[in-house]
Amino acid sequence: MILEREINRNKLTIIDSEKDKLIERNSGYYDVNHKFNEEQLRYLVSVYPLQVDLQQYPKNKELYADGKTCLFAATRFDEHSYLEYSVKKDAAFCFTWRLFAEGSGDAKYTDAWISNGASMWHKMKSQGVKKKGKLEQHFLSTTHKASVDRYLNFKAKKLNIDLMLEGNQRKEKQEQEMILQLNKQVIIILLDSARYLVRQGLAFRRDLSNEGL
Repeated sequence: MILEREINRNKLTIIDSEKDKLIERNSGYYDVNHKFNEEQLRYLVSVYPLQVDLQQYPKNKELYADGKTCLFAATRFDEHSYLEYSVKKDAAFCFTWRLFAEGSGDAKYTDAWISNGASMWHKMKSQGVKKKGKLEQHFLSTTHKASVDRYLNFKAKKLNIDLMLEGNQRKEKQEQEMILQLNKQVIIILLDSARYLVRQGLAFRRDLSNEGL
């Protein structure tokens, strides 16, 4: 049974209006050459990393036979907030790295954390100060930090756009409310006028015959 670490984290998501395709959250779905468009990035940034908890992760048979760490551990999510796990590839990925890997500050980057994923479970954890594990090597690297900076900048831009849209929507609602209140006042005036005419026994329309027409 698969348990999500946060509410409303669904594997398949919304429709891409440009290509009429589902935006897939599974990090193992995309190849290294995939370029996310603005709409895809805005959505993926809004839903955060896909951190899937399994009651039992798959075992790497070769590592298991050698008596080495042979499977992923969900506790890694608590240690690295941008870490993802793909059930499809049984591999670990980096959320910011696969979305914002390219750019200034990336002296070198491979597809290990983007499309292929990292699955050498016996090498994930550091063995002392001099022998850093794969997780620490990546998540403490300058290139990873550069991808986090680009992620945060994009997120801030997205927030500003969302706030601007929210402000415009609020303004439209206020204008609609003003029009509604004005219409109510017009209706009240018309009803009061009708009641007055009824009480006075007057016609609702002008009597054109009395005006010689």
